[in-house]
Amino acid sequence: MKIHPAVNKAFRVLIRAALIMFAAFVVYMIAFANGYGRPVGQLMAYREIRAYFNSHYDISEYKLKPALYNFVQTEYVVQVESKRNPDVRFIITQDMDGTIHDGFEEQVESGRNTAARFGKEYADILRPVFREEFGSELDSLGVSAYALSPGVSPGDAFDPSNLASFALQLYFYTDAPDADKAADILKRADRLMRENGRSADFYNLRIYPRNEGDGQATIVINRMPLAFIENDDLSGLIKYALSDPETFFEENGFGVNTIGTGPGNMPEPSLNELLTTELAADLESIGVDTGALTKLEIVDPTVKDPSCYDISSTDKIHIYLDADRNVVGISNFAAEDNGLSAQESVPKLLDKVRKLLHLGDDYICSDGYTSFTFTRQYPSGLENIYESVNVQVSSRAPAVTVLRRFNVPPNRIEPVLTKTEAAEAAKNNGYAVNGGDAPLVCYRPPDSKTGEVRLAYEIPFGTALRVMIDAENGDVLGEVAMKSASKRQ
Repeated sequence: MKIHPAVNKAFRVLIRAALIMFAAFVVYMIAFANGYGRPVGQLMAYREIRAYFNSHYDISEYKLKPALYNFVQTEYVVQVESKRNPDVRFIITQDMDGTIHDGFEEQVESGRNTAARFGKEYADILRPVFREEFGSELDSLGVSAYALSPGVSPGDAFDPSNLASFALQLYFYTDAPDADKAADILKRADRLMRENGRSADFYNLRIYPRNEGDGQATIVINRMPLAFIENDDLSGLIKYALSDPETFFEENGFGVNTIGTGPGNMPEPSLNELLTTELAADLESIGVDTGALTKLEIVDPTVKDPSCYDISSTDKIHIYLDADRNVVGISNFAAEDNGLSAQESVPKLLDKVRKLLHLGDDYICSDGYTSFTFTRQYPSGLENIYESVNVQVSSRAPAVTVLRRFNVPPNRIEPVLTKTEAAEAAKNNGYAVNGGDAPLVCYRPPDSKTGEVRLAYEIPFGTALRVMIDAENGDVLGEVAMKSASKRQ
């Protein structure tokens, strides 16, 4: 049968197109199967790691996450979590030569996970005590647990006596960062620690100038041992250290220095130190291509933006970390371009965000389609939008495109004044209070130079306004429209 020339030509075009598509598919599969990740290498690595896991662990006790590829460390990573014990979580990796590394001993048996949890819980206990002592000058507080006491096991309840060694981390904003101020803070901090359990073994302190651009330097003290805090002339010791940081470090083994306009500079971490295997795995799980992250920029934190490190590729991917190396921001617009996917549903993706940021059950997630907000809610029902996380999810694939974290707890969570006393304070300041509902909210005054968040009453006055009355001292903090300040950012 004779085929019409036009049909024959069309047939040849279709065959040619099919061959080109098949060749492209073969090249794609070879490229991703040669050890550089998705999808064949990923599947093979997961099977081999799973086989190792089954021969060493009881699978019924654990949850395994699909294998991810860490481009920085050039290895496949499988995350393992206990179904019962929050401290039993670790990673198992496979190098490009096929060698499997089990992280159980390093992360669980060593006590590292338990120590990290203890540090967070201890900081939550200490924070209100230090807020009461230092007021708005205190920006943030943390605890780094270095070693656990003998006999402590993963999952044990926290007690200060369970910490064999730890450091207290303090961040302040003040008008005049100097040696006298640093000595005063450290002395008072140690007194508070003694009154509330025990002294810290080491103290880390950063004092930022309250007014940026005024020519003052930030004072940085890293791992000052307790014995130095007890020095009768601590201020003189710090002045000597600031005058010759290198010599002081050689003599004493810890650093006292300045950042900014002051003399000397502090050593900064490398990209590999910041982008750890565990962090890279967590970022990959929410759709961030960590293989593209090759740049590191040190940035100066501000009152409203605590970012200290900007890890990026192009302008389309940025990971922002604070001084404690916690993720505080993500810009991942590359996910929209190349369809990167966490290969999970949006609810599971949001669970990954919780894990990345260590958000507890007290962070309530709002409903949404592509935009979500985690907001901290205290047992009393008080919500604090300044302890929240805004998350934008790609509409094309379950990957996080934008994340911004606010992490400023209020000065207190229980009021000193009653609602009646707060209304009376408003009247005394000339406000015609109308007797409407006056809820307790978390509020950051617009003129705050420290970014402090205060517990306040929203006292209605006039027809559509509210005056914010400090729930601790009755001061007027500001005025807002009738819309609740607890819903404002």
